[in-house]
Amino acid sequence: MVSGKRSGALSEKARSVTVGGVHDELRYTEPYTIFFKRAKGSKVYDVDGKTYTDFLLGYGPLILGHSHPRVVQAVKRAATVSDLWGIGTTELEYKLNWTP
Repeated sequence: MVSGKRSGALSEKARSVTVGGVHDELRYTEPYTIFFKRAKGSKVYDVDGKTYTDFLLGYGPLILGHSHPRVVQAVKRAATVSDLWGIGTTELEYKLNWTP
């Protein structure tokens, strides 16, 4: 799976700062790494304008697809409350783990 000119140029730059131009071997492709720009639903788009179908969708957690509007809105609402979690328990954590 070969992408285009822009992915090739970015791949060369990335190889100058990290081995293979990637941070894990699963993302390494020949002749160079594909650089993705955005994702929506089941599709991902590279910097060269090519479209790919993402059959893995985060290996399951993205069951609604990339950038699902309701998920994006929920993340935005949560980010307005705090951008640092893990310093204590929050009501949102309780609600997330609560089973009726």
